[in-house]
Amino acid sequence: IFKWLEPLGIISHQWLLIAVFEPNQQNQFDQTQKLAKTARVKSQPLPAQNWQQKRFQWNTAKAEALHQEGCFVDTLDMWAPWDRISDLYKNIVDTCSPMAMTMGHLSHFDQEGACLYVIFAGKKNSPLNTLKLYESIWQRAMQTCINSGGRINHHHGLGLAKLPWKYHAYSMRWFNHHSYLKEQLDPKGIMNPGKITG
Repeated sequence: IFKWLEPLGIISHQWLLIAVFEPNQQNQFDQTQKLAKTARVKSQPLPAQNWQQKRFQWNTAKAEALHQEGCFVDTLDMWAPWDRISDLYKNIVDTCSPMAMTMGHLSHFDQEGACLYVIFAGKKNSPLNTLKLYESIWQRAMQTCINSGGRINHHHGLGLAKLPWKYHAYSMRWFNHHSYLKEQLDPKGIMNPGKITG
């Protein structure tokens, strides 16, 4: 991860990386500790321990209070290669934060890139205008992701909200293969019709 982040010029910025290792990953843990020292990065267990203890805690009262106030809260996962991830994050925040609270984090690292997970929350002066704001943020976020060289989905799949941009989620080879399998398994088109492939 240090190797992938360093060319982006963000190693010197203030950021928090939480790395959790399985019991059988002692070698990876030791290597990460060495890399952290080489990169002059502070390494301590407390942030990861706190995160692991609270990662599944959900404050129902806070979420309910937001909904009672008429706010929307939603999440959006997208992906970008390492040379585009910094621009993608900046462009998403610049585009969406004037309209709603916008924040994000990186996860699911691999050699090619990472998932950018974005959370939005906001409201307007009426339910109808809040809905319009919500739809506008989705549209702008999707287009910003595409324009920034990202892919509009990662581990959450596609879903109905992203269908208008589905060809920016998977390759044409993927769609052709999916269509072929659907024709073989569902020749009458009765299984979840009108979605990804008709």
